[in-house]
Amino acid sequence: MAGLSYRNKEGDIEGHPSTGTPAKTICELDPGAGGGILLYSFADQSAPERKPMEDADLDRLTAKIDQLIRLNERLRAENRQLREERARLVEQNELARHTVESMISRLKALEQDS
Repeated sequence: MAGLSYRNKEGDIEGHPSTGTPAKTICELDPGAGGGILLYSFADQSAPERKPMEDADLDRLTAKIDQLIRLNERLRAENRQLREERARLVEQNELARHTVESMISRLKALEQDS
């Protein structure tokens, strides 16, 4: 696996563990149907020749970022609603527990009076 970068315990990037060769990693968005991320690693620090990003690529990247921002906002709102609902349910559970405890105490008192 020459060319992959590794991080040591301090978080510093090191070369391949057996060769010690420094590594460089490039991360790009995959313009394919999946819209994933492509990672390229080079052991000799020389990256392949790169062309400037074309307008269509920038538009796709911008659209993907906008989509991720909207998803993030939606998930944050959903998370906030779920936390509020959880707090309400915990409160209802506490109230129900106190009610049941009170009923048990009254039943015990009635049993002792009989």
